[in-house]
Amino acid sequence: MDDAGVFERPRVVEEVADCHFYHVMDLPGIGTVGGEWDLRGRESAYLGGEPLAGRRVLELGTASGALCRYMDGQGAEVVGFDLGPEQRWDIVPFARFDLEAMAEGSREHIRRLNNAWWLVHRRCGLRAKLVLGSVHRIPDAIGPVDVSTACAILLHLRDPFGALANAARLTRETMIVTEVHPEQPEGSGLGTTVPASARSPHPGAIYLMPNPACDDTAGAFAWWSLPPEAIGQFLGVLGFEDQTLTDHLQLFQGKPTRLYTIVARRTVPMR
Repeated sequence: MDDAGVFERPRVVEEVADCHFYHVMDLPGIGTVGGEWDLRGRESAYLGGEPLAGRRVLELGTASGALCRYMDGQGAEVVGFDLGPEQRWDIVPFARFDLEAMAEGSREHIRRLNNAWWLVHRRCGLRAKLVLGSVHRIPDAIGPVDVSTACAILLHLRDPFGALANAARLTRETMIVTEVHPEQPEGSGLGTTVPASARSPHPGAIYLMPNPACDDTAGAFAWWSLPPEAIGQFLGVLGFEDQTLTDHLQLFQGKPTRLYTIVARRTVPMR
């Protein structure tokens, strides 16, 4: 970390083989790399079209840095925030799985994501800074930001509302939340996230995704299906009541997948 004790010291990472790229990216001197998600050319829609130039942005879940790179290129002062190898994923505690072994395996995955962020940082000449930690304990030392983003991370968190509340504490103006829409088009990369029978009685209800009969450990990394009505309510409670909701399609494993973005502006002054 740097002298302030919160920002990571820059690291030199050159080997693509020692990285995991969560998003597809085109990198100078390397070419195309990644990944599960391809947002290229659609980053603005992913972030709700919000202007970012000259604004300080806290990006929760920066992963390998694709959106960080985009926002940096738009003139934002970005603070990327993500887990480091010392932190643990919010793993769904399935009794049938070896959770300690899964946690240990996730450390290597997190390390490779961090490596990818630093490789992108150097290759693309980014100005962004990096903070490693848990969204359940976002440090005040980051300082106030104009905008915070939480893009496709809340479904992976045990306490998504708490994470938003932690970010809201530092956010002066705007919060941007992007999530997978519970209803997916036929042939999408994710399928139908929530059965219609579970959606219809309460269309704005959060749906717990883990199934006790699950035999695939990948199911232990997704907690919630979060409809836009619920996220809008979260943000409103936190003092961001002026909201704009948009839908967009992004590519997940090469297939169009429906997401939504809420851009929420502060209506209650910070305390």
